[in-house]
Amino acid sequence: MKTPKIQLAHIFKDLELEKHDPVERIKWPQTPIDAGVKVTPTTQIVTQRDAETVACSETVSYPVNELGSIAFHRLHNKFLLQQLEPRLLQGHVLVPAAGVKNSLLTNNVLADLETLATRFKLQLKPLDIQSYPGITDPILFLSLSGNRRKEAEKKITQVHSGMQIILIYPLAAVPIRFLTELYADKISDVFDPLFLKLCTQVSLEKNLSIRALMRLRRAVLKQSRLFLLGEGGISRCCYEISAQNHLGIELDLEALPMHVPAKLLCDLFRLDPLCIDSTGSVLLFIDAEQTESILATCTQNQVAATLIGETTDSHDLCLFTNLDGRKSRIYKPQFDELHRYRFSRL
Repeated sequence: MKTPKIQLAHIFKDLELEKHDPVERIKWPQTPIDAGVKVTPTTQIVTQRDAETVACSETVSYPVNELGSIAFHRLHNKFLLQQLEPRLLQGHVLVPAAGVKNSLLTNNVLADLETLATRFKLQLKPLDIQSYPGITDPILFLSLSGNRRKEAEKKITQVHSGMQIILIYPLAAVPIRFLTELYADKISDVFDPLFLKLCTQVSLEKNLSIRALMRLRRAVLKQSRLFLLGEGGISRCCYEISAQNHLGIELDLEALPMHVPAKLLCDLFRLDPLCIDSTGSVLLFIDAEQTESILATCTQNQVAATLIGETTDSHDLCLFTNLDGRKSRIYKPQFDELHRYRFSRL
């Protein structure tokens, strides 16, 4: 697998950028350029007696027009989950070289960020756009800062054995737009034109935001733990949670919900749908006695929720429980499937 010569660590140093993320999340390198980029916490500055300033950032490297929207929703979901008040949005875009395609992409990124900043009443700093030698795909560094009110701080529920796992929202919208935009010709050769049209109409705004879930905060977050999915998919997320809590995770493979176009495209491009970018989906770990009430609450509020597994202290592995009638270890990805496929073709 080919990888770019320029590493993210060098880019951060050259541009004097600080990758900060004090907001809790599953840490996973956003591109396969350099898995060793150091994540350093930003100093929290007290701005008011009852609030403090926090910031988090995302690095996204997809050559697609919705690059800005993908990065923004990852950040905004973190703020929603942590009950933070976002204030300031700023970013840097690196493009491989000057050209019409890159100009159009950066214009789309800027337009998306301006629209989102207006919608969510955020201050948007001018977007810094630079041409950087040695990279193949555009890279967006986006950061969001805001306030955490002290009364919003609550004790974090720990993941323990015997908890049940609910998947909020199906896997995975980003791959649909990514594959459709880059490889439409191959899709058209295999599928009916109506299928390609259906893929292009998938709404990232609808599928990447967890705002609807956060409206149920009081009912859902009590005695539970939520984890945002992202690059590396549900497989990477489960392995991180298992390692952090020294527990085993068992998932029902047949129960995992996924957007039908995403599943068909993964079959076509031979991608593992469980190791692919699932931004917008959430894993909810909850005590078994609360499962039915949470599922009922989600159904009443039209939030898609599916019981997919449980935690155990009998082992520290991540397993499927019904693969050909036996338990089988879940594949642990080194890179997100979209990046693996993309860079294997360069």
